[in-house]
Amino acid sequence: MLGEGVVQAQTDQPGRPPISLVPSHSVIERQPGQAIVVTCYTDQGHRTIWMYPDGKDVTSAKGRIHVELVQQKGHSLVFEDIRMKDKGNYTCKTTVDNKEYKKSFRLTVIVPTSFNETPEVQESELGQNMTLRCYAQGDPKPSIMWHFNGKPVDDNDKYKILDNGLLIHKVTVEDSGVYECRAYQIATSTSMIKEFKITVRIQHKPTFQTKEGFSDLVYGYVSGVVNLTCHATAEPKPKFEWLKDNKQVVESDSIAIFDEDHSSTLELVLNNDTMFGDYVCKAINKLGTTEKVLVLKEGNRPDPPMEVGDLQATADSVQMKIVPPETGVQLPITGFRVQYVPKQSDTASWEEAKFADFNVESGEVYSLQGLNQDTDYAIRVQSRNAAGYSMASKEMTIRTEKIQAHSVTNSSAMMSSIQSSILMLVMSIISVRQFL
Repeated sequence: MLGEGVVQAQTDQPGRPPISLVPSHSVIERQPGQAIVVTCYTDQGHRTIWMYPDGKDVTSAKGRIHVELVQQKGHSLVFEDIRMKDKGNYTCKTTVDNKEYKKSFRLTVIVPTSFNETPEVQESELGQNMTLRCYAQGDPKPSIMWHFNGKPVDDNDKYKILDNGLLIHKVTVEDSGVYECRAYQIATSTSMIKEFKITVRIQHKPTFQTKEGFSDLVYGYVSGVVNLTCHATAEPKPKFEWLKDNKQVVESDSIAIFDEDHSSTLELVLNNDTMFGDYVCKAINKLGTTEKVLVLKEGNRPDPPMEVGDLQATADSVQMKIVPPETGVQLPITGFRVQYVPKQSDTASWEEAKFADFNVESGEVYSLQGLNQDTDYAIRVQSRNAAGYSMASKEMTIRTEKIQAHSVTNSSAMMSSIQSSILMLVMSIISVRQFL
């Protein structure tokens, strides 16, 4: 049976050529596995013959490539499963009044680009020349363009575009990231773009980083808890070790170590003053070791705020005045932590409390935002310095305001006023008409 979509042309009208193809495209493009039917029509039922690209007649009435008779008007050439070897020129011929006529079309088999042999992750050591491989295969043969950080890569002193890759001269850590190998295929009537992402890792020994909010000088106090954290970039990712007094620090009841891919945190419960001193953070991978010293000094635990008061509430916020304690020669107060929790009974459940951290401001006035309306809140405040937080201030309670709906009485009064005005206007019009 003929495939779907075959159009039967009317070819017996005067002036029309004795042979025609439907569809009439001179070039037909398909992908492997697809199907197509091309029908060859003649006037007055003349015999038609289809020929392969090598000139041999297509005689099979069934199979992957075969011919079918179309109502004594010609023959259809049927492709049920197109393959790469099928590409070429196919010709239909007929003889009318001892004269041979031919019509041909070219079958182009397009194989979409594939990157089957291209590694998704490619690595090189720092300072080496690196060749990124991109094995783009397809027919027509795809042309390649490279992109890095969303920008095209051109031939220059840093990059050289190769047939199957991209040469990067003397790679640095900044060359790490995701590269895009974009393959472009252009055929007679269509074009296709396909991309493949390649993650580039530049192997290097660990390098320590300075992160905002973290310091190499840390303060603590006996009975307090302190965290020492070091950050290091490395490829492969580093292993971390901590040392004090040339001895490796190991976990215990008072010591915990939390390692991530590129950072390590040493948490210390300061039981006594022997825990103060210099700590060495070591970051290690196969390319080398890097060390960093963090100093833990004894400081004072801050006193609670001298004053917390002047609480004022709106429907969703509470504003308060916080006066820091006097510090003298001790570590200066750098901020406050305001704890707050909805109060369901006479006693607040501080285990469920939320908190907001504030830096010291000259105005001494601070505001909690995002609270629930018409709710009792318990509030207390801690001072903060470089060594940690103070004990909490005395608990205070304040209720947020209730959101008021628009007054129905006011709306009714307004409507009544409008109605009275309209009535007076109507009466005036009637009076004027009676006078006239």
